[in-house]
Amino acid sequence: RDRFDREIEVLRDLGQHDRIPSLLDFFVESGERYLVQEFIDGRVLSKELEEKPKFSEIQILIFLKNIIEILSFVH
Repeated sequence: RDRFDREIEVLRDLGQHDRIPSLLDFFVESGERYLVQEFIDGRVLSKELEEKPKFSEIQILIFLKNIIEILSFVH
């Protein structure tokens, strides 16, 4: 329960970012807790790596730049 409450708090504090699902709602039903978050269409990294296990240097730099932007926002 504490982790659920903390997750809600963190998502509210983060605000809006195009790469972080927004918290739309949360509720408790039959003793179970649920988060309702925005759906962000995309690909799972593990699937990308299965299909293409090697990336070019520029692809890696672009990927890292995107990750760093998100981490900077979260931090």
